[in-house]
Amino acid sequence: MAWMAAEVEPDAMDLFGNPARQEVPLPARRESARTARQLTCRVLMQQWYAGDHVTDDVVLLVSELVTNVLQHTGVRVFGLRLRRHNEFLGVEVRDPSRGLPCLMPLAELADEGWGLYMVDRLADRWGVDLLPRGKTVWFEMRIRPAPGQP
Repeated sequence: MAWMAAEVEPDAMDLFGNPARQEVPLPARRESARTARQLTCRVLMQQWYAGDHVTDDVVLLVSELVTNVLQHTGVRVFGLRLRRHNEFLGVEVRDPSRGLPCLMPLAELADEGWGLYMVDRLADRWGVDLLPRGKTVWFEMRIRPAPGQP
């Protein structure tokens, strides 16, 4: 999936902003999941020089968190923020709903409900921070530069 970096619409960062610099507000519409994936892929591949494997995992988890917002909150706008500290990458998806996500036991999962399970399995850490007006669902992953990159 790291190939998606080349498919980022040229004006996506101009339209929405750079989630590595500040929280990017996105409309709660299905196409925003694609935009969030593209912005994340672009930051990881072109700014932070993450390897394909890490980028694929992070983009997958971003997609899952955004999908949770779209399917379960009923909000109009959500925020995407990417942070890097040394070898760790942090992703935050903030929305104005105070409804908490629920990690379902694997036995109860069917066609749906795999999102947080994947976050739990692939991320080094994840959690939810309640805010006065909403919540932030976040995860952290260890990230290493691609070979030959700074």
